[in-house]
Amino acid sequence: MAVVTGAGMGIGRELALALAHEGADVAILDVDAGAGEDAARAIRAVGRRSVAAQVDVRDGEGVKRAVEAAKQEIGPADILINNAGVGHEEVSFVDLPPSSWERVLGVCVYGTLHVSQAVLPLMLARKSGRIVNITSELAITGGARAAIYATAKAAVQGFTRSLARDVAPSRITVNAVSPGDVDTERSIAHEAEVEKTMSRADADARRRQRATMFPLGRPGRPSDVAAAVLFFCSDEASYVTGQTLLVNGGSTMV
Repeated sequence: MAVVTGAGMGIGRELALALAHEGADVAILDVDAGAGEDAARAIRAVGRRSVAAQVDVRDGEGVKRAVEAAKQEIGPADILINNAGVGHEEVSFVDLPPSSWERVLGVCVYGTLHVSQAVLPLMLARKSGRIVNITSELAITGGARAAIYATAKAAVQGFTRSLARDVAPSRITVNAVSPGDVDTERSIAHEAEVEKTMSRADADARRRQRATMFPLGRPGRPSDVAAAVLFFCSDEASYVTGQTLLVNGGSTMV
């Protein structure tokens, strides 16, 4: 069984469906009950078992209950994908209120810790497992008006390396996938809203300028991230742990 957080939409939904297509039953943990259940239905439609739990990953006790319920329903976790996250407010750090720090750090960092701690006893007992944390290229590059988000994702990368050392004797691997700019339903809708305020010529110029950010000529797709996650979950990656794989079309080379 695979546990995927934040799997109601976007990259997380793609990860959950990719795992289901590879034969995994999937437990979805998402704060949006409707989106989570919709993703679970899509997984059941391809012939795999799936349950969805509405839970805020900042709630450690709620996470434990959700993981235990999933275990009772479809079995112990072999795979954990820590994908749940929240976007950053694009304002200067000096103008960012502490409540925003707490929200981003709470979901991205503490959420990853809570779910990992809930799932790991099941893996340690069986002496096997795969954990993949979804971080961001901003953990490496930093980003203007993204200080807290970059900080949170850098913390998850440090956690990935340290946890990998802790659990290696039990043959559990822990890795991270670090996406760059990925076109999701939400980001595409945001771009469309921005372009509504521009002339057609300016919107075309904006798209051309954006394409220059990627040596491979395009932003990422959720399926690109899913392919990297599937590798880390596969037998072919059984000797790979504590690593971060950038999936960004080469944008950090620009």
